[in-house]
Amino acid sequence: MIGGAERVVLTDAPRAGRSQKFAAGAYFPLFGILAIEMMLHDGATVEVGVVGREGMFMQFDAVRATPANRLIVRRSGAALRVNLQRMFDLCVRDAAINRMLHRRWASSLSVMSQLVACNRHHRIEQQLSRWLLDYLDHDEICDVRITQERIAAALGVRREGVTQTLGHLKNTGAVTVTRGVLQVHDRPALERTACECYRIIRDLRRSLPEAA
Repeated sequence: MIGGAERVVLTDAPRAGRSQKFAAGAYFPLFGILAIEMMLHDGATVEVGVVGREGMFMQFDAVRATPANRLIVRRSGAALRVNLQRMFDLCVRDAAINRMLHRRWASSLSVMSQLVACNRHHRIEQQLSRWLLDYLDHDEICDVRITQERIAAALGVRREGVTQTLGHLKNTGAVTVTRGVLQVHDRPALERTACECYRIIRDLRRSLPEAA
């Protein structure tokens, strides 16, 4: 889509041994999942955005230096990175690219607003089902390789709440959990449990053409 883009390998934290650092630039995932995570002063975290191949993320030097806002690789993959200055120049010269970026920023803000409402008003069962469905949609898979600690951090809830909710989903036959691999067996059951936020966020993303 954009000449001069650099291909970047995305490595999730367990494989890298630590969170991957991102240089300033505009990132367009080809496959894999990126998450935007906010960290509070007490160390608590919450996921405020997810980016897959349908979207993009702008990483600025100032943001990279702010510990409260960080980009996390949720599933390994690859992305195209475009220099920020080149991205800004293209926005000035190319009206189509400018419109595409504005649509994506507007969609990202809408998703973040929906997640804030979800975290404030919906039960853990609804949030976890929404999160799992969103994760599966980004990679078109049926399994999630992630620990319960990381799920709890993404939702901003206690690990015990995640354990209890997964136990209920296992008892209903919707999922199984084995050695850090969460496999979904009954997607319709998750869709019935998820709050309306899943469908709202899904429809927002489907309205966007793929960026790369």
